[in-house]
Amino acid sequence: MLRFMRLELKKTHFQNYALVFVLAVVLSMLFTAVSLHDTSAKAHTLREAFRVIEMVFAFVFVILFSVLNASVIISEYTNKTIRVMFTYPAGRKQIILAKLLLITALVASFLLAGYAVCGTYLVCMNERFHWTADTFQPALLTYMISRAFATTVVFCALGLWTFTAGMWKKSVPAAITSSVLFIYIRQIAVASTAAYEENIWLILAAVLIALGGVWYTLEHKISDID
Repeated sequence: MLRFMRLELKKTHFQNYALVFVLAVVLSMLFTAVSLHDTSAKAHTLREAFRVIEMVFAFVFVILFSVLNASVIISEYTNKTIRVMFTYPAGRKQIILAKLLLITALVASFLLAGYAVCGTYLVCMNERFHWTADTFQPALLTYMISRAFATTVVFCALGLWTFTAGMWKKSVPAAITSSVLFIYIRQIAVASTAAYEENIWLILAAVLIALGGVWYTLEHKISDID
């Protein structure tokens, strides 16, 4: 499995997607600054500001996950190059799973690094310019870390949903457009909670649906080469 992941890493040049990471960080900083200077609302808090970062990351990284699914996996079916890969001395499930794990690891790394950069930016700028009604407390660090890991799990799960959607008919457009739908569903689910964030049940639901979709795809869809 690790051997196939290393081969895919060399072949795909994932470092080219680092620009998306930089874009996500810059957009998050910009949207955070704009939202905290919105004169129509008062008494912003650092937690509210961190949720702005989460919202931007949801759009950028779930869509990035879908694009990687489309370019690294689904396009190999549409271009018929997957036939060559299936001649390798390994099971088909192992090959597809290696690709999927590599995509997941890349996006998760981008997310956690982005949260670290944007969280530090938020706290430092707030200490300097007093953007919010509150100040940094140790409890906020715990909150940011827990939210970073929770949303990373959820966003990667949504990315796996796009894998299942795209592999259903081996459709690149379906994989990418479904990401927008899944982001919207996430926003509706979060808005229905009192804290306006994912609770443990929403996180578990997202992960279980993702795992179920991946299992079904690996069992029934990867061998369909039209």
